[in-house]
Amino acid sequence: MKIRELIPLLTSNPLFSKGPYQKKSTSSSDNELAFSPKNFLSVNNQSSEIYYYCPIEQKIYVIKIESTLDNTIGSIKYQELKVKIDFEVFKIELNEDSRYLSIVGNLNCIVVDLNPQTVNSYFTNNEIYQDGENKTIGYESLKVRYSPIDSPFSNISSIIKQVEWHPLSNIHLAILYSNNILKIFNIQKEKEETIEQTFNLESLYTYESLKNLKNNNIEMEKKNTKSFISFCFAPNINFWSKFTIFLLCNDGEVYNLCP
Repeated sequence: MKIRELIPLLTSNPLFSKGPYQKKSTSSSDNELAFSPKNFLSVNNQSSEIYYYCPIEQKIYVIKIESTLDNTIGSIKYQELKVKIDFEVFKIELNEDSRYLSIVGNLNCIVVDLNPQTVNSYFTNNEIYQDGENKTIGYESLKVRYSPIDSPFSNISSIIKQVEWHPLSNIHLAILYSNNILKIFNIQKEKEETIEQTFNLESLYTYESLKNLKNNNIEMEKKNTKSFISFCFAPNINFWSKFTIFLLCNDGEVYNLCP
């Protein structure tokens, strides 16, 4: 049985039923901080490990499901990865080779290093929980290495809009901020040098901006500043496409950013 076929079978497991998740109510001024839908699961398809963020406990778990020959669940092992998370999370995601796990919030982004030594230590600590009926075994928590990406933000004008792993690199992370800044980080560099590229999207020339500049209409140009709300990397079709980023504006227009 494939790992993604097993996930729906976990809904009745105690690990996923620690109580309903109630999101904090937000005022109209906090709409920028409301992200939906949230993604609290990420799957390593090579080793069949599931990484799960529990919003009730604010904890990260690694889960291993062992199936029987007749494609039923044989056992479920889980273990907490010790990561200090003191912010609301809206997404977790493994990079392409599953070496790093990003934990993303409105104002924070953490990257967990799932190095071979850490992975080999999964489910080797003492057992702390057993549920024979649900075939579930819990293990003592495991310390892991993790580090913040960029500085935490206190200004709502620069909250995180989107975070994606670069499809051409296992160590590069792209973050779009609400102030129209797009940054690409090399997570293996020292903290002060992680930012490799910064794009000020307000300086991009669009058809309207070029027309306003031609007519020397500075005031209209200021009013027509775009707000970029999402992005994605282009498919690897040709030489230039793999370096292209598509950007979505709040008015529905799409632009491409290419070196």
